[in-house]
Amino acid sequence: MADAVANAQTYTHIEETAAEAPTPSAQKRIVGITACPTGVAHTFMAAEAVEEEAKAQGMWVKIETRGSVGAKNQLTAEEIAAADLVFIGADIEVDMSRFDGKRVYRTSTGAALKKTKEELAKAFAEADVYKHGGAKADTANKQERTGAYKHLMTGVSHMLPLVVAGGLCIALSFVFGIEAFKEQGTLAALDGNRRRQCLRTDGTRTGGIYCLLNC
Repeated sequence: MADAVANAQTYTHIEETAAEAPTPSAQKRIVGITACPTGVAHTFMAAEAVEEEAKAQGMWVKIETRGSVGAKNQLTAEEIAAADLVFIGADIEVDMSRFDGKRVYRTSTGAALKKTKEELAKAFAEADVYKHGGAKADTANKQERTGAYKHLMTGVSHMLPLVVAGGLCIALSFVFGIEAFKEQGTLAALDGNRRRQCLRTDGTRTGGIYCLLNC
């Protein structure tokens, strides 16, 4: 006991500062809207490009698309409130009242699609706090387009890839089959022979056209 008393030292408590305490890494959160005049191709392509680039950089992201059939992947009030940045890639006017007080960056759908990485970097560097001047829109009373128009535009959106593929097939047919009529025994050659026979049978212009349409 005597040795313990002799060797005892005064204890000084050192408090850990807040800087020394481990802090979890905060994940950046982005919400946004993409919209183009037709609402068919660029709207969805730009949204996909922004989502892929943001996820590649480790961010949380959700993009609302304003297409020809209305709003898809709609943002909630909670998601907007928790977002660090609002990214608007639009070539038309969109309702901005929901983003009052948030940091907003606006660009075109073309830039968001072709220069996604650069636009995201500019968004965090140049975004300004948005102050909505007009009356807030009553979103509860807004309704999406319904009926024949909605079904028509949905069909257009789904048929667009098929139309492009059909155009490519026609182009390839001209490349490889433009002189198919020279090959005897083919349908193109048979059709060509019939047309020439019609022209020899009736040399008049009116009669020749009638013959060609009916041969």
